[in-house]
Amino acid sequence: MIADNVLVETKRLLGAYETSEPIELTLEGIDGFFWYKKGSKKVPGTKITLELKDDSIKHLKTEEDLTFHLLENVTNPDFVNPLLKVNGVPLNSSTRGYSEIDRYQKWGGTSDNKIEYYYIEINAEGIEGNIEIALLKEEDQYVKEVILWEKDVDVNGTGCTLEEKLQLGVNSIEHTSDSISHDGDVPDVNSGSYNELITDGKLFLNGIRINENIFNSPVKWGKRSEPEKIELPFALKYNLNLTGKTDLNLTASRENIVKDDLWFDFKKQLTNLILKGLVEKINSYDKCLNLLEVFGQSYGLDREILETFESNINSRFS
Repeated sequence: MIADNVLVETKRLLGAYETSEPIELTLEGIDGFFWYKKGSKKVPGTKITLELKDDSIKHLKTEEDLTFHLLENVTNPDFVNPLLKVNGVPLNSSTRGYSEIDRYQKWGGTSDNKIEYYYIEINAEGIEGNIEIALLKEEDQYVKEVILWEKDVDVNGTGCTLEEKLQLGVNSIEHTSDSISHDGDVPDVNSGSYNELITDGKLFLNGIRINENIFNSPVKWGKRSEPEKIELPFALKYNLNLTGKTDLNLTASRENIVKDDLWFDFKKQLTNLILKGLVEKINSYDKCLNLLEVFGQSYGLDREILETFESNINSRFS
């Protein structure tokens, strides 16, 4: 246990205009008493205060060290971090001076200039946070794939073309490369692939982390592992908090989302917000049409995704 004392103040949101009575829990060390009493919290949510043990922070020499230590170890999004303070100063990513490049390198670890990133703020009723979208671009045009390397080779008189490329996939950007196997008269060209970038992120329900990726795993189109989850023809990083009217039902363990009507309403709302934000970020009618054409090349993509993206284009530039 890293703290001598833990204080939990919580108030549950039961409905749009209904909350539970606030409660306050105090734990005095791992072998200490557990105190429970009526709290004084006015708004829904949970506040946790840790009185850290001296030996857990004695290696931290300065207040800046403590700030960085907390940012590395507390998994709260930027819109929750203002609740974390050192001597009254809110902690968030700006405290560390992250640049957009820092965020992207931390996500993908790639420096390839064929991938273009778009940082989008989400601030809608019941949903707040941010999205980072990764797309492929070549010669100022959005593309479904980018050839990184190509070579024609001759194997015993048989010509073969080997390629290495990036390609938009299901919630991912795939990196594929060709190799040759020769077991007989005719050589075979084999393609191997891995995911350069994979959609991932954090989802919070009134500030409480839900440990489930709400986007489907990056599998081939038409071979969906969890078809009820969100699928988009690109990779993204998300950091979202649901509040107020936007609610989701959770399983008994509170680790997964029940895929009921509330989920499908949220899925549709979030998909629209992402595509709308992308249109606004690009802010060019011709480039948005170019990207719509690229999305249309994605085999098995839900037609509703294309219709939603096209609708947002028309709304933006009509």
